Amino acid sequence: NKNCRDQWGRSALFIAMLHLNTEMMELLLEYKQVEIDECLYHAIDFGYYDVVELFMKYDKKRNQVITGDDSFYPPGLTPIQLAAHKNDYVMLKILHSNGFNLEKPMLKTVLERAWDATNNDILYYRARASPAYMDAHEHWDMLENLFSLYKKLKKKATDEPSAATLYRQLASQVEDFACDLLSEVRSPTDLTDLLRFDPPGHDQLSIHRHYLNPVERACEVRMKSFVAHENCQLALSTLRQGTLFECDNGWRPFIVRTILAFLFPIISLAFIIAPNSKPGRLLRNPMVNLSCHIASEISFLLLMIIRLILLTNAKCDCLGQKPGAVDYIVFVWVIAKGYRYFNRLRVSPTIQFMTNVWNMNDSGMIFLSLVIAVMTIVDTQVTKGLMRSRNLNPDGFDLCNRETWELEFAWPVYISEVCYALIYILIFVRAMELLYIDRTLGPLQLSLDKMMVDIFRFLVLFAVTFMAFAFGMTQLYWAYGTYSDLCYCNKEVCGDTFDSSSFTCYPVYSSIIDSILEQYWTLYGYGYGAEPTAAVKVPGQSTITLPSGLILSMVFHMWAVVVMLNMLIAMMSHSFDRVRDNAEIEWKYHRSGMWMRYVKVNVCPRPCPMNLLPTVQSIV
Repeated sequence: NKNCRDQWGRSALFIAMLHLNTEMMELLLEYKQVEIDECLYHAIDFGYYDVVELFMKYDKKRNQVITGDDSFYPPGLTPIQLAAHKNDYVMLKILHSNGFNLEKPMLKTVLERAWDATNNDILYYRARASPAYMDAHEHWDMLENLFSLYKKLKKKATDEPSAATLYRQLASQVEDFACDLLSEVRSPTDLTDLLRFDPPGHDQLSIHRHYLNPVERACEVRMKSFVAHENCQLALSTLRQGTLFECDNGWRPFIVRTILAFLFPIISLAFIIAPNSKPGRLLRNPMVNLSCHIASEISFLLLMIIRLILLTNAKCDCLGQKPGAVDYIVFVWVIAKGYRYFNRLRVSPTIQFMTNVWNMNDSGMIFLSLVIAVMTIVDTQVTKGLMRSRNLNPDGFDLCNRETWELEFAWPVYISEVCYALIYILIFVRAMELLYIDRTLGPLQLSLDKMMVDIFRFLVLFAVTFMAFAFGMTQLYWAYGTYSDLCYCNKEVCGDTFDSSSFTCYPVYSSIIDSILEQYWTLYGYGYGAEPTAAVKVPGQSTITLPSGLILSMVFHMWAVVVMLNMLIAMMSHSFDRVRDNAEIEWKYHRSGMWMRYVKVNVCPRPCPMNLLPTVQSIV
């Protein structure tokens, strides 16, 4: 028996391999009945390159895989996966040259999908994320393959929570390899070839279709360390400064950019009429372009403030009031923002674009502006009809006296005012995106973004507790407000006596809505009563209801104020510390995302509202 084993389960071929006895291994392998079995795996594990090549010479099978539970190695493991797990570059080259390829296993049965899918995926992706395997096999467009693998690993971490930690570690391993690859750059030519861009002042040589694609892809898959790498930042810094601002330090470049920024209408017109002229080329400089966009946002913000000042000083409050000159300018500006929004949506991935918080802000502002425009038209038509009826009936109400307005005719004005109030909030919040540029305020803005996510998560937990106590108090007190509103006695008025004439009546817990409102405002000390227990002291209640209401109210306030509030503080502190620990990387990543809009070749976005004007080339 050529495959007999000793008491430890070792075959003759395995013992010969352990002693590196090449002659004995060749003698045994000449017999076709000898099974190589797991000897190939052990040779790969021990790093015996000559032994592996010898096995390849006699064994033509290339689909070996571990099966069963009695093996030293996990089920589903292939030889090339083991070499990748060992991070053995030479062994991977030997196996690859002999026809071994890394393939994701195909599962056939439901049981396999339920039991073996996770294990096989882990073995596969551990091999894919091995630096030796990536170095040996990912030569064609290596960075794109790394970005795709990183995105898959992040998605697997989300889809499979049981192995999320492992997949995040593998994703971090891929990110480190990409950064190490970027660190191997030794010359400006290497950097321009790797990141696919042309230095300022040079003609566009070869890479047009995928200009700066690696940086754009890294931003898309959120590979933050790659984007924040010093070589990547050097490339972006060189491109955004251009030949106009080669020295970006000091007050002089800042003053020049500020002056050029607020001349954005003139610069934009020069670009529209003669894009290749010296004034027109100013807008092609990324620094000038971004400064012009910032000036445009500030101008729109000042325009909205001027509109509100004029509105409050004019004291003109009538139905059917026509928009003023400032309103028309604001409307044109909003149309320009909508045009820019849909252009970005057309060239960007839809899901990624719509989930961006600043794009959501723009969506809300454009929608609200559209509602205001529609309500203005409706208000005009309703007022015209009202004026015709007023001519027939002189006793109609005054159009300029809000106290005489009826909801039937004034609802468009009320809706417009609500929309304007929301727009003012959105435009001031939108201006906070500009803080990403500053090194001091940028990390603080990122911390605020993370805290907002924590607040939304906290509100889910808090809402469950809040509704539980609100429903409990409603059940306890609804009967006392069935025929008359719940009443409490203000101690300053009636003292310790219960005189019905001194009762002040409010529907405190008589319905679910009243209970929710009461519990919300009592958290801030604005309850109906002058003392905390006033809301639960109602006349005619049983001796059991009063202590029960007091206990529920005490437990709710203890839970909400002490436990939940401190949990929210702890969550926000954790987010702040997490951003602070990676403040430089986070800030560079988000700032680079902004710069990518302006540094790409042949992309020269014009600030609002100048983007509504067509260029001479587009007309011709």
